[in-house]
Amino acid sequence: MPDLLTHYVSSFLVSRPFFKTREALLISFAGLLPDLDALLRVHRWFTHSLPISYVFWAPVFLGILLYDKKYLKYAAMGISLYTLHVFLDLFCGYTPILWPFYPAIWLNVGLDGIFSQNGISFSSSFKVLTQSPDFSQRSVVEGPIISETGVIIFIIAILVIVAENLGRRKMRKIEWM
Repeated sequence: MPDLLTHYVSSFLVSRPFFKTREALLISFAGLLPDLDALLRVHRWFTHSLPISYVFWAPVFLGILLYDKKYLKYAAMGISLYTLHVFLDLFCGYTPILWPFYPAIWLNVGLDGIFSQNGISFSSSFKVLTQSPDFSQRSVVEGPIISETGVIIFIIAILVIVAENLGRRKMRKIEWM
């Protein structure tokens, strides 16, 4: 599975263009919500099923539509980040994304490069694997909190923020001239 840092920073990078930095930092926690099932020692449970999740999100949207529409963009981003989390998990192992309508799915994608005397060639693979989901409680649920991928994505996020700020400063300087 992608580590928690990867899920959080990916969520931040998606939400950042639509919200101020502080708001994006807060709403990015929605990208971690599917992994709350690990606290119950059942990882990739119904929290990773989009049909089930959308049933839980529906009252949130309904409440916002009835009472205060100014929060609609936050709810829309929240469900988008939740969905992003589940989508990322599809590439790392069996995920019950369409449960109870379809078994757990794993998208196994690969692109290998072959360097030899004859030149460079590529070999690609794409498999859609399925199996029945196992929602039994485990004695231990372990998974990465921080990985190399998470650190790389974190560095990219920092570079994006720095570049944005430098661009803003340059624009302000040009406006004053």
